[in-house]
Amino acid sequence: MLPVRPALQTDLVVPDVAPALLAAAADAATVTARRYATAFDDLYRYDLVRRNCVTETFHTIDAVLGADAEAALGGRVAINEWRAIPAIATRAVRRTWRVTASDTTPSYRQERVAALARAGNPVAVRLRESNTLTSTVYRRSLDDSAFLFLTDDVLLLRPLLGAANLGVGVGASVLGVLQAPLDRGAGLRAGLRGVLWSVPELFFVNVRKGSFDWVARRESTDAPPWRESPLPSPR
Repeated sequence: MLPVRPALQTDLVVPDVAPALLAAAADAATVTARRYATAFDDLYRYDLVRRNCVTETFHTIDAVLGADAEAALGGRVAINEWRAIPAIATRAVRRTWRVTASDTTPSYRQERVAALARAGNPVAVRLRESNTLTSTVYRRSLDDSAFLFLTDDVLLLRPLLGAANLGVGVGASVLGVLQAPLDRGAGLRAGLRGVLWSVPELFFVNVRKGSFDWVARRESTDAPPWRESPLPSPR
């Protein structure tokens, strides 16, 4: 429960330190925090071409296997700017490694939409889930760019839907300029990112999947509703 009545705190500790020293310590802590944030960004900074999920996967494989990579996998895939693209990296793996089987794991959204389509009208479900306004699976995230249509599961209509997303991004950018004094530029950044991630869709390429910050455990498509299992009895 939360407290509902005020209370006078009498045991507060007042440090016997001059205010100037406290101010200097606060400034030093701020500088240290900024240096740490900069070092953290430099260490884990994401780069679409030079440091993305594909490049880091192969770097991890090289770091773990080292000289044994060719013996274990049948060859070594050297990463460059082109092979940082997932589709091109996939072809390189199939040509270089001893691939015995491959499997595709659908995204959470694709899995949920497919399950809803099996349980209801497939056309109505896919139309409803195709955009961010009526979708029951996608939940708007503050980290997402400004866009309208989810295009990861369509191909032929992707350029048309991408053009609509591009228009939404441009409109959000213009509106973000006006809102900047109120939201510190959050709307403008979302609009500009919307423009950036909509351009590949004009060329049949989908990069934006939509963020899912959290997923309810009961939203499993194949398993029964999640229930917390009791702890095993001590023996």
